Amino acid sequence: MSLNRRILLAVLANYGGRFAQIVLNLTLIPVMFRSLSPEEIGIWWIIGQSSMFLGLMDLGFGPTLTRRIAFAKGASGGSVDIELNEESRRRISDLAGTGRILYRYVALLVLLLAGGSGAAFLGSLELTRLSLSEVFFAWALICVGYAINTWGGFWLCLLGGLGYVGGAGFITVGFQIAGLVVKVIVVLCGGGLIGLAVTDCVAGLAARQATIAYLRWREPQVSTLVGCWSQSEFRSMLSPAIRTWLTALGAFLILRTNQYFIASFKGAEALPNYQAAYAAVSNLYIIAMSFSTASSVFYSQLWHAGEVERVHQLLARNLNVAMGTMICGSAALLFGSPQLFELWLGHGHFIGFPILMLFCVMLTLEAQHVVFSFASRATEDEAFALWALGAGFLNLAFTWSLIEPLGLLGVAVGGCLAQLLTNNWYVVLRAHYRLRLSLRTYCRTVLLPIGGLSAGVAAPLGAMMAVSAMPDAPWPRLTIVTFWCGLNLAAFVWLRALSQTERHRFLKFAVTKLGYRLGST
Repeated sequence: MSLNRRILLAVLANYGGRFAQIVLNLTLIPVMFRSLSPEEIGIWWIIGQSSMFLGLMDLGFGPTLTRRIAFAKGASGGSVDIELNEESRRRISDLAGTGRILYRYVALLVLLLAGGSGAAFLGSLELTRLSLSEVFFAWALICVGYAINTWGGFWLCLLGGLGYVGGAGFITVGFQIAGLVVKVIVVLCGGGLIGLAVTDCVAGLAARQATIAYLRWREPQVSTLVGCWSQSEFRSMLSPAIRTWLTALGAFLILRTNQYFIASFKGAEALPNYQAAYAAVSNLYIIAMSFSTASSVFYSQLWHAGEVERVHQLLARNLNVAMGTMICGSAALLFGSPQLFELWLGHGHFIGFPILMLFCVMLTLEAQHVVFSFASRATEDEAFALWALGAGFLNLAFTWSLIEPLGLLGVAVGGCLAQLLTNNWYVVLRAHYRLRLSLRTYCRTVLLPIGGLSAGVAAPLGAMMAVSAMPDAPWPRLTIVTFWCGLNLAAFVWLRALSQTERHRFLKFAVTKLGYRLGST
């Protein structure tokens, strides 16, 4: 299977699976708003949306191990279907043996540290409708589920490093989708926090077993290369893993501490409306990042094979897709509100335009620098840890000082300011240097097209708003906004993300299929 087809399969797993996951997640949120109390929803968003926090317990070894396996495979050649030579097999065997043992201890660490720190925070909250025993039991189940997921993380590293990012994506997203379906049913049946936590725990165990079965099916020889513990491999991974972990810690402090501040200062019942608005934008961000997420291992293989020009081409495509999706999606959210949120959650749950706009700006700029970060870090350039930590601590300081005078708006302002002063510019600058990418090329291939797209999407909708031509009724308004933004995004992806050869191939395929169907009728 070619590189482009491997990436396409991974993107289909991400886009198709993530789309279904997002639809179900956005279905679960209004079901929770109508079935649970604000306090229950707030607590669930603290304990049930803690994957990024628990991901810190990976200690940075996941991306590092995946990258090393990709490097080991790349030593056999740049082709994704290359036959592994003896050196690659030996190296992968050592990495597999080290990773298997390492992840057992990391899973135990997740269970102990996450359980203890989470219990300490939850015990400090003032609850009015829920009992502490119920909250603690739900958190214990969540921690068990994530420990199981971490335990199975080694197999995902092995799959991803060998290039099976599509298969790994289908498995991960598939079980997440199944879990969301069960959660909707659980909430409708009155299961509450305990039922939601049990669902997460069972889904984690099932996903682990499915991942192992898939690897043994696709690579029966590699799956037996378990090897032994290699002290030299562990030591060589330790430094980049620590830098990866510090970078992830900074991202956590930026993106996942708001809920703890709000719960502590304003109470858990103040969290649902804020988190619902953030969920709308962050789910858009997940879709936007699908191409880049699926490409990380291929950056590593291409870089190790010395094909820098192909790295640049892949990077430009991923930037256009990610930022184009964020621009068009943000326009749809902003011009479609507040009707969108009233239709989705009911009256009185729209957080307001200032906070929603800050979310859109913050995550659009986040998409840009994270795409650069994926590409640069795939070459084992872990140079962002201190800046990520700086952004995280700035966010804590800004949020702490602004939440009292500005309320929830201060929380959003703090996160946006912290990113603007650090990651949003440094990561882009550093990646240009590391990947040998010229600023002129970046402006020509990414910034100018994105600027044109922004003006083309926003100007007509803004003009309609200015002359009061935009309907106030929810469905007509959302139809106009969605159609216009979707049309612009489709045209932009067609022109900027697909090569001329790919466009020609797609048109030929479409014409052939259409001609066949017309002929058969």
